[in-house]
Amino acid sequence: MCACVVVVPGEALDFDTMVSRLRAEGLATFKLPQRLEVLGSLPTTPSGKIQKHEIVAAIVGAQGT
Repeated sequence: MCACVVVVPGEALDFDTMVSRLRAEGLATFKLPQRLEVLGSLPTTPSGKIQKHEIVAAIVGAQGT
């Protein structure tokens, strides 16, 4: 599982910080992401829905290079 996040400009997020925060919130260990992708923005449709297929395509394409 991969967590795709958009951070506030000027802020940073690394994998260990994310995992610590999720554990503090009580997320079960088996639900923790194995990877973190920090994106500039989330692709959306005109109605505002997130286009997950575009995120997946971008991540898979980035792994191939």
